[in-house]
Amino acid sequence: MMKNIIYCITFAAASLLLGSCEADNMEAPYCQITGTMCYQGKAIGVRGSGSNQLTPTVEIEVWEAGFGKEAALNVNVKQDGTFSTFVYPGEKRIITKKGVGPWQQADTLRIKVDGNVNIDYEVTPYATISDVNYTFSGADSTLTATFHVEQVDETATLKSVGLLVNNTQFVDMVNYKASKTGAGTTGEVSLTVDLKGLKSKYPAMYARVFVKVDKSSYECYSTTPYHVW
Repeated sequence: MMKNIIYCITFAAASLLLGSCEADNMEAPYCQITGTMCYQGKAIGVRGSGSNQLTPTVEIEVWEAGFGKEAALNVNVKQDGTFSTFVYPGEKRIITKKGVGPWQQADTLRIKVDGNVNIDYEVTPYATISDVNYTFSGADSTLTATFHVEQVDETATLKSVGLLVNNTQFVDMVNYKASKTGAGTTGEVSLTVDLKGLKSKYPAMYARVFVKVDKSSYECYSTTPYHVW
């Protein structure tokens, strides 16, 4: 009886070890999906970090089958609107997470992956930013940003626009050293921020602009940080 018990325990342990080894030896995902969150072919800038549970980092979901069921990969969207992840070959579903991002809930994007793919994920933002220009005045240490705001969702209310400056290329409402905000408006916008005192503190400064609406906790940003100095 004792021998049978020992045999059963040994067999069970060996089975677990074998299963663990098979899982460890399983080939890692090797097909890369890269893409851009965009509207009418133009990238949408987003927050590059999360401030709290109500406004975490912007993510999308890539769903793929595995081990007999479908599971979601949470994929981070960079502040320039791009994203990247590795998956196994096969059919994939890509969806936006409800309430996450400066856009409306998007239609599911279905793709077939058999190698590396690059995609544009078209979404409908509540508002957009374009024609961004910056002018830095060394004489009085002021930075002026001009940009165009377009309201895409007519049922949304524009709450604010803003100019943010930070000492790294990560610039958003969580990471900034100086800012200038104004009332939400469409059309041409001009904002000027005073950077006196920052020149001696920081060897480099970068800027981005944003627009925010009442329908989302997330701002829509310009994509590329401007190198002020």
